Amino acid sequence: MQKLIFESAWDKTIAEQDRENIKQVFDKVNLTAEKSIQFTSLWQAKNHRGELLIAVL
Repeated sequence: MQKLIFESAWDKTIAEQDRENIKQVFDKVNLTAEKSIQFTSLWQAKNHRGELLIAVL
């Protein structure tokens, strides 16, 4: 059983809507025992310097 825990810096600054979105995605992810590592994309954006920012579970 997986448990979602937010990093303390995120926990203090993340918007409530983003928090709920992450929780919903986490609840829907189907983790399989065969794979030791799985990635689920949450969103991507570019910052003011044009750098790509990607959030994943």
